[in-house]
Amino acid sequence: MNIHMNSTGSSEDLSSFNASTTPTTQDRIEYNFIRCILLVITTILLLTLNPLCLVVLRHVRSIQETTKIFLRSMTIADLGVGLFRALPMTVLAISETEHIGEAFCKVLSFTDSILIYSPQTSLLLLTVDRYISVVYALRYPSLVTVKRARISVCCNMNIHMNSTGSSEDLSSFNASTTPTTEDRNEYNFIRCILLVITTILLLTLNPLCLVVLRHVRSIQETTKIFLRSMTIADLGVGLFRALPMTVLAISETEHIGKTFCQVLSFAGEMVIYSSQMSLLLLTVDRYISVVYALRYPSLVTVKRARISVCLFLFTYVLPVLTNSWLNVLIYYLRNQDCRRVTHDLLISSYRSCKRCLPLVVN
Repeated sequence: MNIHMNSTGSSEDLSSFNASTTPTTQDRIEYNFIRCILLVITTILLLTLNPLCLVVLRHVRSIQETTKIFLRSMTIADLGVGLFRALPMTVLAISETEHIGEAFCKVLSFTDSILIYSPQTSLLLLTVDRYISVVYALRYPSLVTVKRARISVCCNMNIHMNSTGSSEDLSSFNASTTPTTEDRNEYNFIRCILLVITTILLLTLNPLCLVVLRHVRSIQETTKIFLRSMTIADLGVGLFRALPMTVLAISETEHIGKTFCQVLSFAGEMVIYSSQMSLLLLTVDRYISVVYALRYPSLVTVKRARISVCLFLFTYVLPVLTNSWLNVLIYYLRNQDCRRVTHDLLISSYRSCKRCLPLVVN
């Protein structure tokens, strides 16, 4: 876990430093002290602002019920990041230990892999919801119902759970569930075929898409930037995730060099994150083109589109945990009803504490 607290760097340990870069004892103490302060502040913000946001959403009347479902989904995912990522990181940092129980470690690993991308995909669902409400304003109540919104959220969580389960290896099965040699061979054969097909599609269709985008004239240049960003990220998924998985599956080995493993781990997580963020940028671009059709050429310029793509890539090395409490401040600043309800709740809580304090003292 490094000082940036990002999802890739968090798996790195100080012990991986070589002799020429090993920090002194004083530097290590200063590093741990700053890291503990940042983690404590972030954890407090995550575990206070997100529950407050859930209460506020319950009392706000100006937001549609379908939109509230997507907002609650994102807020719960952000709260989960605080409980299953920030809090354990804070406890381990303060106690200066990296050893936890195997069962607890597996629980944290499972929940962490689900929750780390849930806020992003929930934000994507929310953006699509707002897009439909503008493009199909009259049909919106029939297109996006409460039932469909809940199903979308459940499917979103199910996808993350399945993607987590797919990363589990057969070697993790216990003795009572270990498959036979024949079953393992069939599993490996089917897995290899699927991986080969997926890799071929990723490494052929995405370069083809880049060439097509270069010659297409009907798509705006700003939109092309977001499409190229998403296509390059998808191509990166093929190169740094699908291709290594295919090679390892065919060679039937799980051992690769430590340095190469670290490169693949960093690049693999980064390209998956970039692919999701590029899709989100593309959705926002289409939303602006509909809502502010006349002002779109001045709002979304080629320069701004390129800067947006670069900034979203840069945010990968910024504190990922910060995103999960920053969403609450965005709600507060953008919605007047949210500000009013939040203010009333805080004043009410303050008065209640003020009345109870004398009773506790006595």
